[in-house]
Amino acid sequence: CCNGTLHNHTIKIDPRAAMCVVIAAGGYPGSYEKGHEITGLDQANRVKDTVVFHAGTAMDNGKVVASGGRVLGVTSLGDTVADAINTAYEACAKIDFKDCFKRKDIGAKALKRMAIPPQVGVIMGSDSDFSVMKSALVMLKTFDIPYYVTVASAHRTPEKAIQLAVQAREQGVKVLICGAGHAAHLAGVIAAHTTLPVLGVPIDSSALQGMDALLATVQMPPGIPVSTMAIGKSGAQNAGITAAQIIGVSDPVVAEKLAAFKKEMADKVARKAASFA
Repeated sequence: CCNGTLHNHTIKIDPRAAMCVVIAAGGYPGSYEKGHEITGLDQANRVKDTVVFHAGTAMDNGKVVASGGRVLGVTSLGDTVADAINTAYEACAKIDFKDCFKRKDIGAKALKRMAIPPQVGVIMGSDSDFSVMKSALVMLKTFDIPYYVTVASAHRTPEKAIQLAVQAREQGVKVLICGAGHAAHLAGVIAAHTTLPVLGVPIDSSALQGMDALLATVQMPPGIPVSTMAIGKSGAQNAGITAAQIIGVSDPVVAEKLAAFKKEMADKVARKAASFA
């Protein structure tokens, strides 16, 4: 990248879970000692699917020593989050230097969240839709609503799309959000195979700037409704909020967070208005 050759390289993303445990110097983030020799680096790097990244280290007479607060980042991959966590801590156990310490609960929140059944399913027609649909995820996170995200095409993988719709209710899902561009039949196909509320987000990914997706999503026949949002990121954001409002009908905690969210928006407008007074 520094040499201006990034365009010559192909980036490949490993789909497995990744976990990084930071090994810090004693006293960090306050004052800490430097110059302590670090042992076990070779052994840690030999742990399968693990790389030890140096953040605060230096060489001193041929030895690797601690020279910063955040000294090492031990990163491991795993088929599951739990596997990645266990592998990372296995590698960490092989590393030692005076007064080093690390948190022992890395990934605990993720495991706890993953143990909660998702209440909202977010389905995209293509992974290229994620840049838009992540606005829905931001809102779901704001209201602490568990969700899952996946890709299923109404045209390329119709069987998967139908399966997601059919299985959603028995998995505890309460709302389905579907985002697609072009012909945008995804939300309609999903709605045809479930009685759950389906929210459609038209994606502006075609030469028609989303108008084709809007009409394909909103013009459903009687009896198979799709609650259609605006085109693009605004629609995705509103889909997340609408899903929260549906869940909030029977969940007072979510309802309270929605009320606080609306109040904050009103307060923000009031502050802006006051700035012109």
